[in-house]
Amino acid sequence: MNVVFLQDVMFEYFGPMYISAVLKKAGHRVDLIIPKNRTYFHEMKEAQVLALSCMSSGHQWYLDRAKEVKEKLGIPVVMGGPHPTFFPEVINSPYLDYICLGEGEQAMLDLVRALEKGEDTEHIPNIWTKNNQNPLRLLPDDLDEIPFADRTLYYKYPFLRNLSTKKFLAGRGCPFHCTFCYNQTIQEMYRGKGRFVRMRKPEKVIEEIQDVLGRYPCRTVRFSDDSFAVSTSWFKQFAELYKKEIGLPWTFLLRADELDEETIRLAKEAGCHSAYFGIESGSERIRNGILQKNISNEDIHRLAGLLDKAKIKFGTYNMVGSPTETLEEALSTVQINIDIKTDIPTCSILQPYPRTKLFDDCRESGLIRADFNPDDLPTMFEESPMRLENKRPLENLHKLFYLAVKFPFLFPLVKVLIHWPANPLFKLIFFLSYGHRSFTAFNAGILESIQLGLSLRKTVYKINAKNLF
Repeated sequence: MNVVFLQDVMFEYFGPMYISAVLKKAGHRVDLIIPKNRTYFHEMKEAQVLALSCMSSGHQWYLDRAKEVKEKLGIPVVMGGPHPTFFPEVINSPYLDYICLGEGEQAMLDLVRALEKGEDTEHIPNIWTKNNQNPLRLLPDDLDEIPFADRTLYYKYPFLRNLSTKKFLAGRGCPFHCTFCYNQTIQEMYRGKGRFVRMRKPEKVIEEIQDVLGRYPCRTVRFSDDSFAVSTSWFKQFAELYKKEIGLPWTFLLRADELDEETIRLAKEAGCHSAYFGIESGSERIRNGILQKNISNEDIHRLAGLLDKAKIKFGTYNMVGSPTETLEEALSTVQINIDIKTDIPTCSILQPYPRTKLFDDCRESGLIRADFNPDDLPTMFEESPMRLENKRPLENLHKLFYLAVKFPFLFPLVKVLIHWPANPLFKLIFFLSYGHRSFTAFNAGILESIQLGLSLRKTVYKINAKNLF
């Protein structure tokens, strides 16, 4: 069968790439279209199934496309990704025939096979229909059995193909329980369904990198795993192999309480260019009491010192607008980044996503409407949906955060400016900050940084910052 993905932003997602690889291995055809306008139907003339990989912050665009395709082509429509996984009631949309929950490679293969052969599609694990809510199947234990991500799906677009940084996944699953994240929810969904945290063999990760390097331009390798260093022994094996076989600059995500001086030294010797970790808040009351990050200020300063000693640039993820956060606590988030001399700071406005523990806490305390739902979500780059004191200064601080951290002498001025009305200048500073960030983070050239900055005009309001950068 011919399966066609539609998506709204010029960004490569691993879900469609892995599903495409599995479907193509079984002999099916797969394409992906990022429409520039409503004339995309001529590219779908041979489509037999429409696939939508959807996040909650942009789900309405996908439902609109499902309606258009259903009315014009009448083909089956299946939605997968985070949104239907956490909000499966979306199956009630009249324009969706199926939704796919959780890890979808085998489920999509079973569905496409059944559609091709005219067989029953009502009883496929991970697939919901209007009539059946099927259970999740066991998690695939050996990730090395899954084909490499199909990058041809995206690399027909020159902008994505020519980006100097290429992204990879070494494993799946996060073992931690932060209240603002869906990981805790999906861990519960998959309880009893197999190992949640799984890593590929270092040799297979290296093999995939070599395959990509042989076909596409690449100056920096990016690992997008939620916590690439969750296993220190695995990390050491990988670093030694990467140094021998690849040698390009690379970057990864970790927690501030992971890795010691020896392991960080190995990473540097293997070519590690930069590492990223979450601070979230400069206040331990917010970070560990509200967000349950369980990371101390001491952990943050220790890791920053070790990375600085190893001459590895580091970036941090931060949030403003947490429940009960005072303006002083938000400003302390800027201050801790200044103190540790963060190279690449990122700041978001916290969003209490429905069906996270944080959302339940916010609703119970009256910080958010009782009937709040995914349709009401702004994005973490716009505004807060919560009833907060000092809401406008917090939202302004988000726009000026990068400026204050990178140029500490401006911090006193920023403390004054955040009390001004919101204005286009602050938004412009925000976008310029992200352009500078991409230039700093991955050795991007000036032209590429400009292209990334222009693409941010659309994508930055749709996707998670740590996946973009």
